Amino acid sequence: MPRAPVLTTAPTASGAGAEMHGVYEDIREGARNGQLSHKQAKELRREAAEIDLLEQRYAEGGLSDSKVAELRTRIEVLESIINAKRSHLIK
Repeated sequence: MPRAPVLTTAPTASGAGAEMHGVYEDIREGARNGQLSHKQAKELRREAAEIDLLEQRYAEGGLSDSKVAELRTRIEVLESIINAKRSHLIK
């Protein structure tokens, strides 16, 4: 069963912290359990990697509050998409 996103810390310059680890773990678990197709898992990993790259670019100039908020929102949206796809609510 997909878990709800839990954001307890702000993304950090080291790779968006525990939130992104949870995103990648949810994708792995969904693929392993057959809740996500190989294609879906690949697309979701690509989207997660884009968030990681964006966080790295933002960190070069310092993470402002607005940049942190944007990263948190992107992570929350991606988690919601992962959960919906794992639950077969969207394809």
